[in-house]
Amino acid sequence: MIVVCSISGYPPEEPVVSKDGYIFERRLIERIISETGLCPITNAPLSVEDLRPVHSSSPNTAVPVDSSSLPGLIEMLQKEWDRLLIESYELKSQLGAAKEELAKLVYENEAAVRTIARLTRERDQALSELGGNQQQ
Repeated sequence: MIVVCSISGYPPEEPVVSKDGYIFERRLIERIISETGLCPITNAPLSVEDLRPVHSSSPNTAVPVDSSSLPGLIEMLQKEWDRLLIESYELKSQLGAAKEELAKLVYENEAAVRTIARLTRERDQALSELGGNQQQ
């Protein structure tokens, strides 16, 4: 379900519903109420106390009306491009940190394997010398 403000026609950032059932952007309807004290749709008396917030379990992902014009579409695409560049930069930073951590862990693992191999050789050599000494 796409929710749009009855005044502006845009998806509201902070939607409220009036006692008449109309949905508005909170800042717009509060400004109109402070100026006229009337509902802009029905011209019935309306106060800020008559407004109730609209709660939704999913974010409003409606396409803004700005995308219907070429400049609006270009602006929307520029914002999306900027968002993608920021996300790409953050992912590259995380990848770099993960590579550094992996390199450190691989180095530590190789050092541990070398140490275990050396100790195993020393143990086998000591056991063989002990076995030779016992036979004599």
